[in-house]
Amino acid sequence: MTDDIIEAAARAQTMDDLSSSAKAVLVQLHEKPVWDGDLVSKEGRTELVKLGLAQRIRRDKRGLAVNELSPAGLALCSEAIQNIDVAFALAVKQVHGSTEH
Repeated sequence: MTDDIIEAAARAQTMDDLSSSAKAVLVQLHEKPVWDGDLVSKEGRTELVKLGLAQRIRRDKRGLAVNELSPAGLALCSEAIQNIDVAFALAVKQVHGSTEH
């Protein structure tokens, strides 16, 4: 394990340690990287970044940022999926329900 994964694990042990908006963003970013404007919650993204679970990456000339999970964020998602975390399942439902047209 790298130091950043260990530090993030110490700050956010489980999905229960995250706000509902951070859970929703975690689920969204687990599927694929997401542009700032397409995030379900910038507040949730900021929480994940502070915990070392997500990162913002500048990808174009205009300075638009793409958000993606860090290795620690991927590990937390994997653990939640393996544990069939109820909060994770609710966040998935929330994300998919909020993105339907």
